[in-house]
Amino acid sequence: LFLLGWIIVTLIPVLNLTGVGRNVFTERYLYIPSLGLCLLVPALVDRYLGAFRKPAMFILAGLAGLLSFLTIERAAVWRDNQTLYMATLAVSPDASPMHLNLGIHYFRQRNLPAARREFLAVLETDSKVVVRSAQDRYNALLGLSSGSSAEGKLEEAWKYAEEARHLMPHLGDAYRTLGGLMG
Repeated sequence: LFLLGWIIVTLIPVLNLTGVGRNVFTERYLYIPSLGLCLLVPALVDRYLGAFRKPAMFILAGLAGLLSFLTIERAAVWRDNQTLYMATLAVSPDASPMHLNLGIHYFRQRNLPAARREFLAVLETDSKVVVRSAQDRYNALLGLSSGSSAEGKLEEAWKYAEEARHLMPHLGDAYRTLGGLMG
């Protein structure tokens, strides 16, 4: 009962899908609840499968070995930010936050064409989703403004920054960007 309670109690915070952010389908939210499951299965085998305890333990050990291998293989995705973002986009191509993060990553590397492509992908994916994110759109517009500015396209940079300012006038980043462009 304790282990079953462990699973349920540690799942409760992540079942509030609005509380964990926009990227709700992520395996990291299941790490702690899965510990309860990993302890519950052997406890149930030990308690209720007395005659089959030895074969069941071999099967569970084999399953644990397979799952360990898959975990190690999956860990490669977390090697660096770019790998994580690209792996997430491979299975979730409309994940605006991943496009935004990848755009920022490319911008920091001074890969401006790739950054522009990702920032534009944010605007495109945001226009297709049911629940739009003004914050993602705002940040993508500022990313496009920064990229255009770095390429010397100041009028285009101004246009993107103005659009961001109109979208979320209570935030200061667009004003800072516009001030930098004026300078």
